[in-house]
Formats: sequence, structure tokens, C-alpha cells
Amino acid sequence: MARLLVFEDVLFAGLPPAVVARHHQRRRRCYRAFLRELAVEVRHNRRQVSLAMSSANHWDAGAFLWAFWGSEMALLRLRWICWKSGLGIRIDPNCVAEYLNGLWLVQTRRETAV
Repeated sequence: MARLLVFEDVLFAGLPPAVVARHHQRRRRCYRAFLRELAVEVRHNRRQVSLAMSSANHWDAGAFLWAFWGSEMALLRLRWICWKSGLGIRIDPNCVAEYLNGLWLVQTRRETAV
């Protein structure tokens, strides 16, 4: 996922700037589409877990709030990385991996709370 936003200048040496810009735009579009699908999946999973918690009469507000704010903040940070890339600001590929790992940790903690 991080490779979609990283500028690889070596690959584009000698190409016209319009071709390079079009390629980066296409990659950012793919990243945004993947991020939309990821957001839908995360929100659906969160909704299913909240239904399971309420049906089992085991409602843990702390776990629900942790899952909600943690996952939404991770998704927002992933969107912010895409905006930075669109503005021409170079990004660190490790940031994307870090936020995806944070999203995974939020999912794992929530599932163990149920």
C-alpha cells in the first residue's frame, strides 16, 4: 500500500513531467480506492462486534470507544498521507505500515474484549 504513494525517481528518469504526473495521479487514485474499501470493511466489522456485544449483554463502553476512535484516527491518518502525497510532500513508507499496524491492534484489542 505504501508503494502506491512513494515517488520512485529512478523509474521516471527521462520521462516527460506530464507522464510522471499522470502516473502518480493514477497511483493515488488506486490508494484512495483501497482506503475506501478498507474503511467500509473496518466499519462493518465494528458494527458487527457492537451488535455481538449488545446481544450478549456484555456491553463494554471503553472497548467500543477505543475501537471507534482508534480505527477512525488510523483511517484519517492514512487519508492524510494520501493528501500529503498529492501536495508533493514526500512520505515515509514506514508511516503507512505503522498506521496499518495500529489499525490491526485496535481490531485485535476490540475482539478480545468481546
